[in-house]
Amino acid sequence: MTFSKPSALLSSPIQSVSGTVSNLQNGLLEYVNPEKPTHDHSSIYYQRFYISSFHLGDQAIEAKFSSPMKIG
Repeated sequence: MTFSKPSALLSSPIQSVSGTVSNLQNGLLEYVNPEKPTHDHSSIYYQRFYISSFHLGDQAIEAKFSSPMKIG
């Protein structure tokens, strides 16, 4: 699957989006601070991003969230 670069970035939260969602794929990206001591497993050194890729109508969208995206 390929994605093109976004043509616009959102600077405010979205409450709802309507349309037909297809080909939904969820992924998890975990970032570990490179300065994390090897013996310390505290959560302050980790940051998780949830990545959802999908088609909304005829547009391919890739979005990053701090929590998993739910469709209901």
